Amino acid sequence: MRVLVLSGEVTHTRPMSYGLPHDWDVRVLPLIDAEYMTLCEKYGGSHDIPAAETVSFLRRAYDRTLAHIEQLGTLDAVVGVGYGAHVLMNLSTACEWIGPSVYVMSEGVTRYSFTSRALADEIDRSARRGDTAWISMASPQDRNGKSRRIGRSRKCIHERSSAVQVNLPRTDWFDQLYSGGLLEACVDVILRLNDSPPLNDGRLRVKHT
Repeated sequence: MRVLVLSGEVTHTRPMSYGLPHDWDVRVLPLIDAEYMTLCEKYGGSHDIPAAETVSFLRRAYDRTLAHIEQLGTLDAVVGVGYGAHVLMNLSTACEWIGPSVYVMSEGVTRYSFTSRALADEIDRSARRGDTAWISMASPQDRNGKSRRIGRSRKCIHERSSAVQVNLPRTDWFDQLYSGGLLEACVDVILRLNDSPPLNDGRLRVKHT
C-alpha cells in the first residue's frame, strides 16, 4: 500500500505521524516553501495573504507535486492536508491524478481552483475510479444560521461528489483525525469503494460530533 501525503500545514504543526499504519508505504511531500513563509511573516499570517499570492504558491506546489508523482510511480491513494488539499483538488480537476483521494481542509474554508477541467477526449476512461473523502473542520458558528448556509454555497464539485464527508469540530479535530485513526479509516473506505460497484449514488455522508 503506497500513499502519498501532500503536507500543506501552516497554522498548526505537522504531526510526526498521520496515524496511518506502519506497514503502509507512506510518502510525505512538504509543500510549504521559504517564499511562502516569508509572505506569512510579511502579512502577519497565512489567512491575510492576498489570494493571488496564495495561488502563485499553490502553482509552485502543484508543479513540485506533479514531478514527485512521476518519480514515485504507482500510488494507491493521495492525501492532501491543508494547502495540500488545494493542490490535490487541482490535480484532480486537470486529471493529472485519477484515483482514491482524501482532502483534509484544515486551512480555512476558501477553495483555491486554478486549473482547467480536462476535455472529455483527454480523459483516460480505462482509468480506475477516483472515489474521494472530504474532511472539513467547523466552529460552532459554522453550524448555525447564516454562516452555515454561506459555507454550503462555497462547496466545490470535489466536495459535493465525495463518497465520504466528515465534519469535525475545530476545537479538537487534530487528535480525532490522527490519533483516533479517522484518517486511516477514510483512506481504507475509499480504497474499498474503488474496488466495488457504487451502491445507490455511491455516497456515504458522515457527520462527526
